[in-house]
Amino acid sequence: MSLSLFACSSDDDDNSEPDILSTTDTSATLDLSRGGYACYDVTTTKGDFTVALDETYAPLHAANFKQYVDSQFYNGVIFHNVLSNSLVQTGIMGEDLVAKTTLDPVVSEARNGLLNYRGRLVATRGFDQPDSATSSFLINIYNNPSFGYGQTSDGHGLTVFGGVVAGMDVVDAISDVPVTATDDVGYKPDENVLISNVVATACPAVSEPIEPKVIILPYPVNDSDDTAAIDLTRGDYSCFNMVTSQGNIELAIDTLYAPATSENFTQYVTDGFYDGLIFHRVIPNFMIQGGGLTPELETKTTRAAIATESMNGLKNYRGRIAMARTSAPNSATSQFFINVVDNDSLNQESASDGVGYTVFGGVIGGMDVVDTIVNVDTSTQSGRADVPDVAITIDSVTAMDCPLP
Repeated sequence: MSLSLFACSSDDDDNSEPDILSTTDTSATLDLSRGGYACYDVTTTKGDFTVALDETYAPLHAANFKQYVDSQFYNGVIFHNVLSNSLVQTGIMGEDLVAKTTLDPVVSEARNGLLNYRGRLVATRGFDQPDSATSSFLINIYNNPSFGYGQTSDGHGLTVFGGVVAGMDVVDAISDVPVTATDDVGYKPDENVLISNVVATACPAVSEPIEPKVIILPYPVNDSDDTAAIDLTRGDYSCFNMVTSQGNIELAIDTLYAPATSENFTQYVTDGFYDGLIFHRVIPNFMIQGGGLTPELETKTTRAAIATESMNGLKNYRGRIAMARTSAPNSATSQFFINVVDNDSLNQESASDGVGYTVFGGVIGGMDVVDTIVNVDTSTQSGRADVPDVAITIDSVTAMDCPLP
C-alpha cells in the first residue's frame, strides 16, 4: 500500500544491500547502454509507456515485478493515487478499490544508490516496514529526493528499481487527470485510469530523454507593493481561522497563484492534521514556523511532498504565509511559516539557491497575535533551536468565509 513519508531524515540500522551504484547518477534519463535491464510495455487507458527494470542494482524488485507480470496481476489495476506535482501510484487496486492479494513481500534495496529522479519506478511499502513492498509501485513526476534512503520520515527510504524509457508524456497525462481526495487511497482519479496489459519487450537502444514537466500556471503575479494588504476583491482565495493558544490568526490562501500549495494546505486542514500541533520555531525579526511537530517535539507523519511554486511572483512580505522545506526545492509537506518582516532573501529571484520559498497567502486578521508569538522566550530543546519555552499550540484550523472587502 502507499506510505506516508517525507519529513526529517533519521538514522537506521546497519543493513546493507549487495549492490550499490558506484557511479554518480546525474540524469533523469536512464542510460541503457550499460545493460542489465529488462523492459516492459505498459498499456493504459491513457496510452502506452515502457519501463526498464534494473536487474543489476535492484535484482529482487526486478524479479518481483516480473512475477506479477507473468501472472497478469497488473491487468485491470488502476492508478489509485495521483498527485500532479509529485507522483502517480498503481499496482494493487482494482476498479472496486479493493486491494488484490499479493505475493510475499521483498527485502528493501533502498540503499542501491538509484535516485528518485523524475520518471523513476519506485516500490511502495508500509510505514516503518522497509521489507514490506509487494506489487504496488509509483512513478515520480518530479525529482523526489525526500523518498530516498535516510530521507523519509521513518529513515528507510523507498527502493528505486527502474524507470520510464518511452512514453513519459503518457505518464504526465495520467498525472494531470482530475482527482478527488479520499481517506483510504489518497488522491483518486475521478475517472479510473486502468492498466490493461503489461508485457515483456526488447529494451530500446537508448531511452527517450526525460525532460522536466512543464506546468502552465498564471505566473508570475506582480506582487511589488510590500505595504499592500491581501486584496480579497479579486477573489480566488480560501480563508481559514487558526485558533492558537495566543489568539486567533485569520488567513487567506491564494488558490489562483499557488494552486497546488493551497490544495495541499486545505487537505491538511480537512484532515485535522494541524489540530494540537505547535509553533516550534520562533525567531524575532524573521518569522514563526509551525505545522509539523507535537508539543513533545515529535515530527508528525505527513503526506507526500509537493513541488515548489516559488516562481509565482508572490513575495515574502510581512504577514505573508509560506511553505517551509528542506534544502531540496520540492520537499515541502505540512510545515509553514508566517513572515514578521519583509524577507526578500527568501524570494525566488533573491534566494541563494535560486528557488526560494513558496508564498501562498497571508494574514488578514490577527497579525497582533503573530507579533505576540514571535516575541516569546525561546531556548534550545531536544536539539532544536528557537523553541518557545511555553508551548504555543495550534488548537484548530477551520474554513471560514472570506470577509467582504
